Amino acid sequence: MVAMIPHLAGLAGMLAFGASSDRTGERRWHATGAMMLGAAGYLLVVAVGANPWPVVAAFCVVAASADGYFPGFWPLPTAFLTESGAAAAIGSD
Repeated sequence: MVAMIPHLAGLAGMLAFGASSDRTGERRWHATGAMMLGAAGYLLVVAVGANPWPVVAAFCVVAASADGYFPGFWPLPTAFLTESGAAAAIGSD
């Protein structure tokens, strides 16, 4: 049951980052900010040591930012590529 907690945080992060990205129309900084927050979360995991509940909380930050990255990232190819170029960029992953 404890392993489910970061995934719920990931769901919340994806919804929050996606709503903010859609509201402002800004994608690049939302994707960048999510990855920077994830890196900070990983550093927090290392910093808290072996205490399990702070580690779970740090992994919640990591999951929220890693899942929150996608709503800002996937619209980017269509923002600056042609229709066929965006289809090729999305389809190549």
